[in-house]
Amino acid sequence: MRYWKRSIMCRIVPANAFAERFGIKMAKKIFSDIGRFLKSLGRYIFGFFKKNFWLKLASLFFAIFLWTYVIADENPTRQMSLKNIPVTYTGISELSEQGLTVETDKLIHSVDISILAGQDSHKNINENTVSAFLDFSHINEPGTYTLDVQASITVGGASARSITPANVQVEVEELVERKIPVTCQLEGNAAEGCYVEEPQPEEAYIVISGAKSKIEQVARAVATISVEGLSESTENSYMVELFDLEGKRVEMSSINGQIPSVIVRLNVLRIKTIALDEEEIKRSITDVKEGYEVTNVTLTPAAIEVVGTEEVLAQLESLSIKTVSAENADQGKILIAELQPIEGIRFLSGNSISIYAQISEKTMEKHFENVVISAVNANSNFKITFSVTHTDITVTGGISAMTDITRRDLQVYIDLAGLSSGTYVLPVKVEELAGINSSEIVIKNPSVTVVIE
Repeated sequence: MRYWKRSIMCRIVPANAFAERFGIKMAKKIFSDIGRFLKSLGRYIFGFFKKNFWLKLASLFFAIFLWTYVIADENPTRQMSLKNIPVTYTGISELSEQGLTVETDKLIHSVDISILAGQDSHKNINENTVSAFLDFSHINEPGTYTLDVQASITVGGASARSITPANVQVEVEELVERKIPVTCQLEGNAAEGCYVEEPQPEEAYIVISGAKSKIEQVARAVATISVEGLSESTENSYMVELFDLEGKRVEMSSINGQIPSVIVRLNVLRIKTIALDEEEIKRSITDVKEGYEVTNVTLTPAAIEVVGTEEVLAQLESLSIKTVSAENADQGKILIAELQPIEGIRFLSGNSISIYAQISEKTMEKHFENVVISAVNANSNFKITFSVTHTDITVTGGISAMTDITRRDLQVYIDLAGLSSGTYVLPVKVEELAGINSSEIVIKNPSVTVVIE
């Protein structure tokens, strides 16, 4: 075993020594080759510059001079670009003079321009010295046209190389004018207790002009006015919006020039609630059947909201109706009555009310004195004593029923059925009378004391 280990070690040591000696030799050889190459390169470069040295130096200075001359004196042309240059429109007034128009809002509004100019001029080229435009001056009839975008550059020697987009298609239409009716639309709520009258614009119409296809769509002009919290009358100018027959908004860009504003006065009045006088209304119902009368009314509404100036409302305490016919009615009937108009007053809920009139026969009253009180169902074996033997009777009822009632029709009694000896307080009763409600019979002595012995 020991012999084997020594054998291995003897073999390894010589191999390591060989590798070390071989690496050093290779490194020396590589560095030696690099050194010889650099020396050769140096001799070549030195020889290149040494040969015709002054000629080469003069050529270098001449090249520098020539380049400086080209840059400084010739001002070479270079390309530059400007983006989003606004587009203007010329010849629009000429179109209008010929009864034509174009919707400029549908055209392009900016372009990108590529410019060729001397390099020294680049610093002067900007949005202030470059403009783009479309020229309509040569158009004299409606139709579809393709117009080239043109550029104007105020810097000398500069020119437009390209414009993006280069052209645009436009639709030229007949220019028309129309009168449009004006309406007002209120928004919001006036201050509490205040009422804003229907606003009326100073002018009932506005005049607009524009492309025929668009102007013919306009049906009305609407001024939207806020009255939120308004408590005093005002007069102001308001802008209007345009709408077609279907209530859709028409774009303002379709209109030539500015849309006229309208002056609108808003009158603010005060609100007051007044209860209706039922008795007064009953007296205003006529043509009830003979012998009948209105006994009660139910009103809808029971109170009326009115508007007017503070001065007028301060003097108003009640409302009345115009006379209304019951058309010979002899029973309850629904009537529609018109309120009496009052100068300076407006009824908020309309000028009529609904009346349910209760119609009954007229009544009369008869009074009978000292009517005898009889005893019925008395036991003949007992002695009966009344504290009161006579009483007064008052009967109320419809005229037709009351006309024939006499004292003889009154059967006044007390009922002793089933009573034995003793003292009793018994009610006084009256036999029913045809057509008379028992509640309408009043007995002066509604009860008596009865002693049975």
